[in-house]
Amino acid sequence: MLSKQTTSEQIDAWRAVESEAEHLEFKEAKNQLDFNTLLAYCVAIANERGGVLLLGIANKPPRSVVGTKAFPDVIKITTALFNNLRFRVDVEAVQHPDGRVLVFHIPSRPIGHPYHIDGRYLMRSGESLVPMSIESSVTAKCSLQICFSRSTRLDEVLASQILSKLDDMSPDKLSLQELKAGLPDFVIRTDEEWLLTIEALNRMGLIEGSFHRLGFKKVLRGAENLQITKAGKEYVRQAQSELANYIGSESPDLDTLTHVLKRTRFHKDLFSFSGRADREEPLALVMLDMDSFKEINDRCGNENGDVVLKQVALLLRRMVRRRGECYRIGGDEFVVLLPNHSFAEAEALARRICMAVSDSSFEGKTGHIKTTVSAGIATLPETSLESQDMIQDADAALYKAKQDGGNRAYVCPKR
Repeated sequence: MLSKQTTSEQIDAWRAVESEAEHLEFKEAKNQLDFNTLLAYCVAIANERGGVLLLGIANKPPRSVVGTKAFPDVIKITTALFNNLRFRVDVEAVQHPDGRVLVFHIPSRPIGHPYHIDGRYLMRSGESLVPMSIESSVTAKCSLQICFSRSTRLDEVLASQILSKLDDMSPDKLSLQELKAGLPDFVIRTDEEWLLTIEALNRMGLIEGSFHRLGFKKVLRGAENLQITKAGKEYVRQAQSELANYIGSESPDLDTLTHVLKRTRFHKDLFSFSGRADREEPLALVMLDMDSFKEINDRCGNENGDVVLKQVALLLRRMVRRRGECYRIGGDEFVVLLPNHSFAEAEALARRICMAVSDSSFEGKTGHIKTTVSAGIATLPETSLESQDMIQDADAALYKAKQDGGNRAYVCPKR
């Protein structure tokens, strides 16, 4: 399951650096380290583009290996970190000649999306953890989520969509309603989510516009005549550049057309996630299939079919985000894995996906194209006993959804 293989020699090389490098953090933790402190350091290091946290090593030169008794069950702490952080941290217990060392391999945050814990967006400063700040448009790009504490986890994505759409259009100002009509997944957002995001972007100086009351008894404020600022244009330019570099990078696990994970990675992750699932922390599987993909290819051509496929995959990625992982397992077939998601949570997300795809108009080479998807949902252990049962059960529910006309999400019966 763990691809990292840290050696005692590698640990000694890390110890030899003159000062704690940007991507290294040492903690003695001879007996234990508070779990909340561990979470906070994982968030801070991820926000600084990832790195390695080592327990059982003094944090002052010459950084002696003192050994640690903290977190004796590596699998248990790996699972606990994932369930609390919603991103994976690989953990190793290395038997150094001078004692046991725990090595936490912490990935970088996604492009433009910092992590938080309990609403705190952290970074390191000396021996302390401090809140991230917004001091310039570039820093604002990295810390965009800070302004969205009152909204849902999707607001950062909505903010990026708003800025990109404003940048794509004419320099003339647009009303909020015009802007909403031009984005594919506007139907899954509430007015409150839109308005909170617009206000956050306005406070950050990334957009400008006029605001007005929607009604005497309404608390929310509407926005009209919105326009992107120079700082907002810089945000869009850098975000698009980073995304292009990310998509252009070679990855054996990434599908080259849709930029979601491949079937081979799906089976590996299913095996990994299912080994940790139980009734307290279930694993959900959502199987998705486009209802009219063959007709799109026959009517509009394979090139248009590929364009629609890529846009549907992008919509899936935006809706799933840090909840789990998205995979392409066939021509127009996708699977979503949702660790620590219940039967009801997975069904709700699948229904929102079906609604968002149905209400979207995808831009093909020859014009706008409409399509729908069907979904089948299974969970371990609520509906299925084993991981392979999940695939069969979700596939059976998907088949029934398509038989009944498509554009719907069906769940397996609970055991």
